[in-house]
Amino acid sequence: MSPQPKTTPFRLTPHFDAIPEELRALPQWVCWKYQPDPKGGKPSKVPVDPQDCGNASSTNPATWDTFDNARIVFEANKDLAGIGFVFTKDDPYAGIDIDHCLDRAGMPNATALRLLSLFDSYSEKSPSQTGLHIIVKCGKELPGKKKDNIEVYTHSRYFTFTGRTSAKRTKDIRDHGQALVDFYDEFFLGRGTHAREEPAAYEWVSGSKYGMAALREELDKLRRANEGERNTTLNEVAFSLGQLVAGGELTRQGDVEDAIKEAATEIGLGDAEIIATMRHGMSAGLLKPRKAPDREKREKEPEPDPWDSVDFMDYRVGRYLDAPPPPVDYVITGLPVGCVGGIIAPPGAGKTHFAQAIAGAVATGQASIADDIFEIPKQGRVLVISAEDREWAVHDRIWRGFGSVFDPFDAEEAERAAQIKADLRENMIVFPAKGRDLSLIAQGQSGWTSTHGYESLLAKVQKVPNLRLIVLDPLARFFTANENDNPAGTYFCVLLERIAKATGSAILINHHTNKGSSRPGKDFILEAALHQDAARGASALTGAWDWQYNLCPLPGKFASSRLGVQARDEEYLAGRASKVRFGRKGDITFFKAGEAGMLVHLEDKFVKEKMSTNAVLRKRIIEEIKRKEEAGEKRISITTLARTFASEWKEDGATRDKLDALAKIMVSDGALKLVTETQGRKPSEYLALGEVEEPGIESGIESED
Repeated sequence: MSPQPKTTPFRLTPHFDAIPEELRALPQWVCWKYQPDPKGGKPSKVPVDPQDCGNASSTNPATWDTFDNARIVFEANKDLAGIGFVFTKDDPYAGIDIDHCLDRAGMPNATALRLLSLFDSYSEKSPSQTGLHIIVKCGKELPGKKKDNIEVYTHSRYFTFTGRTSAKRTKDIRDHGQALVDFYDEFFLGRGTHAREEPAAYEWVSGSKYGMAALREELDKLRRANEGERNTTLNEVAFSLGQLVAGGELTRQGDVEDAIKEAATEIGLGDAEIIATMRHGMSAGLLKPRKAPDREKREKEPEPDPWDSVDFMDYRVGRYLDAPPPPVDYVITGLPVGCVGGIIAPPGAGKTHFAQAIAGAVATGQASIADDIFEIPKQGRVLVISAEDREWAVHDRIWRGFGSVFDPFDAEEAERAAQIKADLRENMIVFPAKGRDLSLIAQGQSGWTSTHGYESLLAKVQKVPNLRLIVLDPLARFFTANENDNPAGTYFCVLLERIAKATGSAILINHHTNKGSSRPGKDFILEAALHQDAARGASALTGAWDWQYNLCPLPGKFASSRLGVQARDEEYLAGRASKVRFGRKGDITFFKAGEAGMLVHLEDKFVKEKMSTNAVLRKRIIEEIKRKEEAGEKRISITTLARTFASEWKEDGATRDKLDALAKIMVSDGALKLVTETQGRKPSEYLALGEVEEPGIESGIESED
């Protein structure tokens, strides 16, 4: 990419007709001029009142004018550099300013491309021609923020306008309110997908799901309050939360007040004003109780009768004796339509990418999308609800996961790639649900019941045609009960089975492993890590599932020994279907951890050859070192071992390089050790038996079960 040009100020006549008409219709326009920096720095852009050419203010409407008047004044006054639009609290517009993101050819850098993709709305070049402005509809007040080369404003700020747009991009101002809030929280406040997970906020406060969601929303509102509005906002927040305390949605008033104090202190309010303002608002709110909108209705509704319309006489076995059973309709190997399954792995092990690959394989009918690990008997539509991702994170993951599919090397592959891309566009749906209340169960008067959100989800998924697979990622965002609660786990699975039955699809859930099997350690046992019981939480969850696949990061020494590679901890993973109600479990599959959570499947042939060949050669090396020690012969170095036995053990797959590498691995995993001896003129390192006993060759390949 070309270097950045110097930004010498100059008068740039805007393309007035290219500026969106809906902005031109508002009387929120100013002119502007360059004002030199007395210290010789970058000149500032000073707003000018079109009515008298005096100074304008982004907070004083009396200094603004219509678009037409601003244009006339600009064209008549050569000292002015351009025109600008003022964002206010009364309009829905917001501006995103990206500095120094265009090269000399006008090509945007990676940051600009990502934001242009995330905010597909009106955009134009800045007056310097090196930056970009994106205008979106937001409808929410966000304090102006600047970080690195990116600024975001929703009010009390003016943006210069040039009308210098790209022919390839939309000229409409589109609504990206939630996306902007998500980006704002992620980029400026550090609360997003890539921020380190913290303990649940306000864990000392208890209340209903509705009450806790309202608490977080109100306190976020307080944190975002602008200076000069913080006391008023504090009073409003205390009033709203007081209503919920009185309505029983939040339990202890003192705990709620502590949470309010914490948030108010963060934004710089003093203790005395916090207490006085908070108590005033809280007292007023307690006089006007407020409950969740659907709480009373749900409490009065009768529970559904699971035996309604059932006549047991209809299920005499004669119905199964007149014809052979129909073939099982598998979505992927071992997981039929109407069933529920799970992918179990520690955080960061790559299960989200793994589930995405499965989703892509079903959407395209191409098992190769998921590295041919599973058979895909039938193509169909897939819905992925990504509960921990913002939209830009989904975009990044989809591009990383499938981008290489669209870069073929020959015409035949190009045709296939085009078809795969078309199938993905049509059949794969990925919904970023970060920040939404996705709980499917709630505690009712007589036990667990479905939430309004569940009923809404059930209705919506039934409208998706040809649905074959639903992926919920992760379990914790949908199952909000205590994860060790077995009755809750059982009922949750019943709800998922209803969805699967109603849609004719299978459901796949991403879930975490328990602490005992989540990470490799000195007591690592592969069979335990790949067992059904490795899943975290209630056994009723995995007990009710029809299919489960475990992913397990491997200790470096274990991977080195089993795969014949020099490996770090968690660089390689093993995977296996640990539960298959309809079929067999299958063999262990190995992966290498790739970039950003991607998993690279190691071909079965490669793995088996490595495991069997290395096991034989390891045994050969141990026997030779042991023979020399028992015979009292001189020890040999790694170099001598590789040179001497490469040809002798050739039939077992030996080469000089392989023996050299394998001996070093055996030293690192303790099967061998290096001792220093003087056999010639100077001391050198020679091989000796290590302290770790070498397993027999038969243990080199994993058993079936």
